[in-house]
Amino acid sequence: MRNRAARIAFLVAVALYGVSFILPVFDPMPLGGTMYGWGAFLWCVQAPFEEGPADDGPLTFLYRWMYFGAWLANPSAWFGFGSWLAHRWKLAFGVGFVSLFLATPLLAAFAQDGPQDLPGPGCWVWLSSFVALIVASRAAIVADARGGMDS
Repeated sequence: MRNRAARIAFLVAVALYGVSFILPVFDPMPLGGTMYGWGAFLWCVQAPFEEGPADDGPLTFLYRWMYFGAWLANPSAWFGFGSWLAHRWKLAFGVGFVSLFLATPLLAAFAQDGPQDLPGPGCWVWLSSFVALIVASRAAIVADARGGMDS
């Protein structure tokens, strides 16, 4: 049973990650419209390399790099999902925490103008996928220790 629970938790983690790309992250955008998870994914990777207005201060520069740091949670999660599939559950467990650690400063960047600027459901589902990876990895570690996580 633990084997099945760990696998279901892993599938939930992957599903949450995938679904986060089609959910809104910014709604509405400052200039109108909605930014979905896939748009946030692309924007975060390019944000620190875009030329900003001349009056950009050091804090804006820091926020741009926080977006990029949050984007790094994506390849970290991919590595965690791959590690889980390769039965390296302890590594996946640690990588899940790394992904969560990389992603959470993004909330400070979102809330720079107050709690009304907190992200939409896409961001929360994305963060939840890292928590689900941690849970799935821990469940697999426990099941493996009890002899129940053989392929």
